[in-house]
This record gives sequence, C-alpha cells and structure tokens, in this order.
Amino acid sequence: MNLIPHHTETLVSPLSKEEVLGHLMRVTREVNFLDSRTYQNDQIKFNGMVGREGFRISRAIKKGETFLPLLIGKLENTPRGSIIFLEYRLFPSALFFLIFWSIVLLAFSAFYLFFCPISVIA
Repeated sequence: MNLIPHHTETLVSPLSKEEVLGHLMRVTREVNFLDSRTYQNDQIKFNGMVGREGFRISRAIKKGETFLPLLIGKLENTPRGSIIFLEYRLFPSALFFLIFWSIVLLAFSAFYLFFCPISVIA
C-alpha cells in the first residue's frame, strides 16, 4: 500500500494506436463545469483530453468525488496492435488536500504529545 495513491499498469491491445484513441475520443469530452449543457449526453463516459500520443481522463460523474483517480495514458504502436501505459494518480487538488491535512494532524499530535502531559490517577 502506498502512502500517496499512485498505480501504473500496462495493457496490450490488438487494436492499433489510432483505433484506441478513436474509441476514447468517442466517449470522452472536454468538460466545462460552468455550462449545464455538458451534462446532457449519457454516452460520454470520461472527462478529459485525448491527444495524438496519449490521454488524460477521469470518469464522468454527476456529483463531486474528491478521490476520483486521474488516468494518464501513453500509447505505442506494435506490429500486432498497441501497448497502453496507464498511470492512476490523484488530482493535484486532492493530493494537496491529503498532504495538507496530514501535516496539520501530525502537528496537533506532536503538540498534544509534548505540551499536554497525561495526568495519572493515583
């Protein structure tokens, strides 16, 4: 188990790089959270960007979810298909949230451990 959630995976696909990116483009949209019209299409499964060499996506959700993973993928062509390198990580704001509150809790623990003596009942 990692202290900070981070995972990598490698997938092998019989589809070519262009086919994989094409399938991803059909189910991915660049999202504008201020525009309510972006929530209307139920065929969209991912939010993010798909480029020529890879993608940066997350699952499309209707409600906020703090620890939703960010998928960063890179693709390589092979003679029999493609290799997909996936990296799962937290969004930068969620990572900041996790680190900030861990530091605050450690500081409070240190304060109470050193400055508030435990009274012993005799």
